[in-house]
Amino acid sequence: MPFYVPAGNGSRKPKKITSIKNSYGNPKWFDAIYTGDIEYIKKHVKNINTKDDLGYTALHHAAIAGNVEVVSLLIEQGEAIDAKGQDGATPLRCAVQEGQAGVVAVLLANGGNVEELDEDELTLLHCAADAGHEPIARLLLCKAPHLANLQSRSGWTPLHSAAVMGHPHIVKLLVEYSANIRILNNQGKTCLDLAKDRNKTDVLKILERLDQIYQTRLEAAERQDQSRNQDQNSHQQARSGNAQHSRQTEATQNNSEVLQTEQSRQQGGEGSSTNKHKLQHSKSECTSEKESASSSGRIVYRKSLVRRVLECPVCLEQMTNRKILQCMNGHNVCDDCRPKLQSCPQCRVEYSAIEVRNRGLEELACSTSLDQ
Repeated sequence: MPFYVPAGNGSRKPKKITSIKNSYGNPKWFDAIYTGDIEYIKKHVKNINTKDDLGYTALHHAAIAGNVEVVSLLIEQGEAIDAKGQDGATPLRCAVQEGQAGVVAVLLANGGNVEELDEDELTLLHCAADAGHEPIARLLLCKAPHLANLQSRSGWTPLHSAAVMGHPHIVKLLVEYSANIRILNNQGKTCLDLAKDRNKTDVLKILERLDQIYQTRLEAAERQDQSRNQDQNSHQQARSGNAQHSRQTEATQNNSEVLQTEQSRQQGGEGSSTNKHKLQHSKSECTSEKESASSSGRIVYRKSLVRRVLECPVCLEQMTNRKILQCMNGHNVCDDCRPKLQSCPQCRVEYSAIEVRNRGLEELACSTSLDQ
């Protein structure tokens, strides 16, 4: 990873270096790390976890150098695997930024923290995507696939980083792990927007094709919903028409009975209570018919709203017949996506160790039929 030190000679411009060793002296312990002197390291295990002027341990230096044998030995001798330098970098982050895939594999296998964030909340996958290190990005995604859609403090996903730097192979890999190409950063831009701004033509071709596929699927889903709603309306109207015809027939029969009763009352003075009951029943049927017709449209609209509420913001699937989990601010995700996330994809609040279920929404999902 690059480091900067004062250039000297009164110059304000810092000098970029590729390793700490080249600028901060060469004590024998760190010399042995870079030269791979295994015997010296074994004889001087008392220096384990010793730090240099920047707070870096021997494991940091071995990760930067890419010496897998030395890394394994240091871990075996008790070197802290997630030790942080003054800049907050761990040996794993150093290895990722330097493109040392072999070291990354060893550190991950020995419990290196794949979830670590820097001061800008950039993940290790952001770093690999930015630098174009495909083997390392694949290792990280195999270990933690949810990193594909994790956003930084500025709202960037690894796809934003890969698009800006023009790495089509990283873009394809991230999409392979279900990276969402339509996530917006804090400036309201997608990875496709950034590729256009930076004129990254190779990346742009891939993202435009994927965006077109996504839009086609979205439109097909909307047409399916509209067709389903039209079928529901037609079915509802048919049932309403049949019910209206039945009620009209019944009303005619009731009116005929009322007339007969009235005639009977006039002739014999009987049946007044029966006549009143029939008239009330007829009015009740007419009121019920009007209420049914006016509520049919509202039912379709409400189902559309429920469908939107029950859509998981990560996988875009309906959260029916499954657990619905929420963050402390009430944003919901399905139980398939929740284990892959460390923070809420909508408000960025970190999830607590205890899963909080949205029981009310689960009951709504179970009690609401969205297919009819």
